[in-house]
Amino acid sequence: MVDEFDHIAVFAADTNGDAVPVRSIFGANTQLVSPRRLALDIDGRLYVTNDNNSITLYAADATADASPIRRIFGAGTGLSLPSGIAISGPRTGPVSP
Repeated sequence: MVDEFDHIAVFAADTNGDAVPVRSIFGANTQLVSPRRLALDIDGRLYVTNDNNSITLYAADATADASPIRRIFGAGTGLSLPSGIAISGPRTGPVSP
């Protein structure tokens, strides 16, 4: 079930006031579950922590019901309601699914 809170709104950098998002990420394919924290890498890909102990990664141009290009989850990750996220290190090339 997709919850109304399983949604990410993206606004232009110079947005101010009562503005409409330039794009939104939402829907069953996104695998978003009460998204909490966001981070962008050097190529504009979006990393999102979720309340189901996962991190989802979206292409820089992801919109609507976009599937993540990568998902980090499972007991081995040690993720438990991740409350922060950071991207570190040099760019090593494109992320592949």
